[in-house]
Amino acid sequence: MTHILSTRPLAHYRLRVVQADAATADVPAALARPALSFAATVAAIVLVAIDLRPGIVSIGPLLPHIRQEFGMSNAEASLLTAIPAMLMGLLAFPTPWLAHRFGRDRVILTALIVLMLTTILRAFSGSVVMLLASTVGVGAGIAVAGALIPGFAKKSFPKQAAVLMGIYASSLGLGSTLAAGLTEPLANLGGGWRFADGILAIPSLTAIAAWIVVATAEGRTRALVKETSTSARRRLPTANPVAWLIALYFAANNILFFGFVSWTAPIFRELGHECHRCRAPAGRLHCCIHGRESIGWIDQPQ
Repeated sequence: MTHILSTRPLAHYRLRVVQADAATADVPAALARPALSFAATVAAIVLVAIDLRPGIVSIGPLLPHIRQEFGMSNAEASLLTAIPAMLMGLLAFPTPWLAHRFGRDRVILTALIVLMLTTILRAFSGSVVMLLASTVGVGAGIAVAGALIPGFAKKSFPKQAAVLMGIYASSLGLGSTLAAGLTEPLANLGGGWRFADGILAIPSLTAIAAWIVVATAEGRTRALVKETSTSARRRLPTANPVAWLIALYFAANNILFFGFVSWTAPIFRELGHECHRCRAPAGRLHCCIHGRESIGWIDQPQ
């Protein structure tokens, strides 16, 4: 009897240890499994990326109409594309902290909602101040969402990260090209720049719907396995000269890109070209700029 009483707690303890070890062993496997399939991940990235450039690119074809209505100077008009570009750089610093504090999916959904609402608000602007203020919201939504999508791609499928980033960049180019080519016809169809600008909120609806699916799927994964912060937060590479060279490269690239985006259509208009001829060079320009990005995964290191 004494032997039985002494061994029961030990057996019970061993059973609980085995169960705990099995549960612990399941945690890495559950965390390693992506919440979505590869096809669903690609679809979500494409739908969001297409929505992240029309709010900027559409300003170029609409700029003559906006300047005429508000009597804006060249300096004021340039802010309509300069503000989003500056916010892409400035908000890149606090965005990782926001994602860590509130959750990546919540931050991306909030950014997409802000992008949609401020796009609509800009179409109803009654003054230059309101026009620029709504542009700040558009730029903030684009900057925050755009900074977090690459991290989502790399976390979901690390081995296919280069492919996903190529798809992401190509989708950005597709959204830019469509906006450059369709904005002017939409303005003519709807009777002005406000219709063409406001209708660009529609892609935001599809982007929001896609990310709700992502957030729901990842929420189920987190419900099965409680995530813990096991990795240390990385510091910004401010002391790395290579990082500064990369930053300067992308800054120069964006200066050229947004300069062409803003002024290609107005320049052709001032040279006497008709509206329907102004969008063709803009569309070809975007195809040339983003063409290589569609096959960027080919030159990934093996």
